Amino acid sequence: MTTERFDAILLDTDNGPEALTLRTNDRLYDEDGLARLSKTLTPGGVAAFWSTYSDPAFVKRLQRAGFEAWTERVPARGGGKKRNHVIFMARKRSGAPDRSAAIDRKRIHGPTKKTDL
Repeated sequence: MTTERFDAILLDTDNGPEALTLRTNDRLYDEDGLARLSKTLTPGGVAAFWSTYSDPAFVKRLQRAGFEAWTERVPARGGGKKRNHVIFMARKRSGAPDRSAAIDRKRIHGPTKKTDL
């Protein structure tokens, strides 16, 4: 296992938080996989999982694994207002969870359109 730590990890592996592409991808979304992910992130580091659909159970799994978790909806290119992607956001809590702390989402948001790149 690596001792290297990352501030951000972005995953675009399957169509959602379950192994749809390869069964072996299950290990990315289960409790052990989320624990490994947590060990790889710096305190306050963020993981993002791209998905075609929302899954409240996955958000709860992220929270149980020690992450501050939420979803962001992003318009799909060419899909108009009716089609969205879902990004599961997971920020590693540093120390004990501080439920009163405000989420500084602007700090981690980057461009939302290709033209912003």
